Amino acid sequence: MSENKYYNSNGEEVDITELTSSNFEEYGSDSLPTSDVLTALTSPYVYKWADDETIEGMTMDVTATPPTQTVQATIYFTSDKMITGIDSAEAEYTGDIGVKYSYDTVTFTDEVTMGEFLAMDMSEIYDGLTSAETLTMAFVIYKDSTLTRFKFNFIN
Repeated sequence: MSENKYYNSNGEEVDITELTSSNFEEYGSDSLPTSDVLTALTSPYVYKWADDETIEGMTMDVTATPPTQTVQATIYFTSDKMITGIDSAEAEYTGDIGVKYSYDTVTFTDEVTMGEFLAMDMSEIYDGLTSAETLTMAFVIYKDSTLTRFKFNFIN
């Protein structure tokens, strides 16, 4: 659906070039469009027709849930040769957070829950570092979840 086009309240494109009372009569609706219709549009406008100059305000309650998001962070171990291992990991989070990691930023491990990841033996993760000495973490943040903080505790 694109700019400068008009749609009826069912999301069907209508062939009009200007907004007139007859167009509102033919294509309009007494009810507001559903969220499915609105979310399919980019920056939609909702128009309301009135026969006189006083138009009552329209209100619409919209609840939106962002899609699952993945946040990645790459840690470069070459910057500090004093680090000799990973002792543990800590996280402040709510809900369902998935965790994957990669040594080459391309091939990731299978996803585990944050709880499972925090319980892992961190020496296995550190021992898996290649000559590139990078570790990329991918945190999958699912609906109604938050990840406030993640921290590795290193061994010096």
